[in-house]
Amino acid sequence: MSSQNPILDDYMRAVELQVLSVVPKEDAQEFLAETRIHLQQAIRSRVECGADRHQATTEVLKRYGPAKLNADDFSASWFQYKQVTRLTKLIGRANLIAVKQFVIAEVICLGLLEVGMKSLSNTNAQLGFAICLTIVASAVAGWLVGQKVPVRAVRSIYNALVPLTLVSFLIGASLMPNPTGVFFALSQLALVLPLGCLSAHLSSSSIRRRRTIQMIKAAEAASNP
Repeated sequence: MSSQNPILDDYMRAVELQVLSVVPKEDAQEFLAETRIHLQQAIRSRVECGADRHQATTEVLKRYGPAKLNADDFSASWFQYKQVTRLTKLIGRANLIAVKQFVIAEVICLGLLEVGMKSLSNTNAQLGFAICLTIVASAVAGWLVGQKVPVRAVRSIYNALVPLTLVSFLIGASLMPNPTGVFFALSQLALVLPLGCLSAHLSSSSIRRRRTIQMIKAAEAASNP
């Protein structure tokens, strides 16, 4: 839909590409139509106050915010309320997915760690094994979260891991002078959190980028039969 306003059209095209990389078209149409109408009305009001259309459009879009930010706000809300349960209402659907993935990863990691520690007698080898296992588990869990949470996956991992890390630290502190629990909490903070967030960002971004490229190619093919 063209508004004979190239600046607004470019902005809405950017919003549409970002939204449709996450949300099905039938679920996004109302949001996109309402956004365009809202922006057109705001631009018209500024023009009626004496601004030229170019200036009015620039000021309205600057106040409205970046296309990706607004698209992600809608996409995150759509994802949250697509499947509503008591737990998702309590902690958020994306956060719940992140908690599940990292709890599973930590349980598997601890099980493998126990087996590895028994089979390795050298202290340096045990430490290296523990670090490598933590890195792999964090990366895999983060990647899976990014595959399942299409928007703001990094935020969901942060929201999930910070409370888990705090609980681990408090439990570890209660077991002092044995430092194992505290070291585990610190490893979550130093390795699991940043690696999980990075992996989730790469995973989620790759999916959205692939979908965006597919939409652009489809649009080009439709315009050039």
